[in-house]
Parts: sequence; structure tokens; C-alpha cells
Amino acid sequence: MDDFAPLTLGIAFIILIAVIVKTLSDNKIKRRLIEKGVVDDKLASLLDERPELRVLSVLKWAFVLIGIGLAVIAGRLAPDYYSREYMMGFMFLFAGIGLVLYYAIARRVLK
Repeated sequence: MDDFAPLTLGIAFIILIAVIVKTLSDNKIKRRLIEKGVVDDKLASLLDERPELRVLSVLKWAFVLIGIGLAVIAGRLAPDYYSREYMMGFMFLFAGIGLVLYYAIARRVLK
């Protein structure tokens, strides 16, 4: 299990950099479009940042990460000779269950 720590940190660091770059580039594009006055109906729908959509996005990732965390716990509780196989299977299973829960909640909220 300790062999995965550097890999996990590396992947997390790359994802962090990608999110920062995407956020900065999106904000730069939005500012340029607003300065030029090119905000029509189609563009306004793309730039729509309703708070409930942000909350739902956070909820989605919370469910997925909770599911992965539960999978790690379940994998650690499994016997050593099945530990890795169980953990990987549980990760996909619980992350999928989290996405299904998110879908059900998002449908209700957006109605």
C-alpha cells in the first residue's frame, strides 16, 4: 500500500495544476468577452454560474470521494490475499453508487 503513496500524490498534484489552469483560463476568457460586449443569450447560458449548480458539482465529487474512501476501508478490512482486488472493485462500485445518488438528487433539485 505504501508503494501507491508517491503515485497518488503525483496524480493529485497534476489534477490540482489542471484545475488551477482551467479556472484561470475560464476567468480570462470571461473577462475578455465581457469587455468586448459580446454577451448574447447563447453565451450567457455558457457563462451561467448559478449557485445551485456549484453545490451540485461539489455534492457529486463528495459522493465519489466518500465512495472511494469507503472502498479503501473495506479493502483494508478484507483478508490480505484479497485486499487489492476487493479494494479496486469496491472503489468502482462505491464511486458508481455515489454518482447514481448524485443523479437522483440533482434531478430533484433541478426540477
